[in-house]
Amino acid sequence: MATLRRSQEALNHYQRACETDPAFELAHLKWADLLMSMQALPDAVQVLQATLERLPQSEACLVLLGETHALMGETQVAENYFHQAKRLNPLDEEVDYYAAANLGLPPPLQAPVAYVKKLFDGYAPHFESQLQQELAYASPEHLRTQWLRHAQMAKVSALDLGCGTGLVAKSFGPFCSFIDGVDISAQMIKKSQATSMYRELHLEEVHSFLARQHQTYDLVVSADTLVYIGDLEGLFAGVAKALNPGGWFCFTVEATSSPRYALKQSKRFGHAIPYVEQMARQSDLQVLAIEGDIIRHEQPLPIKGFNLLLQKI
Repeated sequence: MATLRRSQEALNHYQRACETDPAFELAHLKWADLLMSMQALPDAVQVLQATLERLPQSEACLVLLGETHALMGETQVAENYFHQAKRLNPLDEEVDYYAAANLGLPPPLQAPVAYVKKLFDGYAPHFESQLQQELAYASPEHLRTQWLRHAQMAKVSALDLGCGTGLVAKSFGPFCSFIDGVDISAQMIKKSQATSMYRELHLEEVHSFLARQHQTYDLVVSADTLVYIGDLEGLFAGVAKALNPGGWFCFTVEATSSPRYALKQSKRFGHAIPYVEQMARQSDLQVLAIEGDIIRHEQPLPIKGFNLLLQKI
């Protein structure tokens, strides 16, 4: 019901599940998460506090309480809940990531691998419909249009970094002799396999894949992937190594007012264009085009960003 946006019905089912089994942690968390998405923050706090009374060792409950209070502007209360969650599991990088996103703390270099895997494994069943219909996502098409203004029409070899369900392959496929894909989510890779549009698919984190990669390509595309990577130095160096001379790198970033990069409350990174240009120069990548764009919509605000096209010198 929540996926179908039938929110009140979903709330009723979550409430009944929690009444049936007061120790059913996931139902409590889903109930509160839906209330948060509906901007019913005090109600979410009430559900979470009741959950915490029953399940005082629930790290996820403490994190959600931290997020909710941060959204309400109650920074000190939020910080206290994040600290409690961290005490339960001092080695959990995800708690630090959530705290940084919500409290404006110095961000890590990239999102924790476990967080991204879990996020996209969960998205996979309804990923394309949600992106294209609800979030008005069209970055692969916009990147393709930008690239075709500069590219010769001969077939190219391509690498899709963060391939997801295969939307990039659907957009760029007619112009490619082959496309290889890389993604950190096993469920996303299964969706990409079902398209039969990729020559090879690799279940791997993009940095580690680029570090061991010996195949070179005419084109590297990365749509909506850099939002989970803050520091771009290593990624750009890896992409430059993977490109043939004169090869292209097409990608999207979200905008930020930070001078370099910043972790937003959405738990996605934004990148400043001067910083992206600096990273490109360091890796001998020439900036051919930068176009402002609405990357997606979220509840229902437009998220501003950029489509960029670089070329290996």
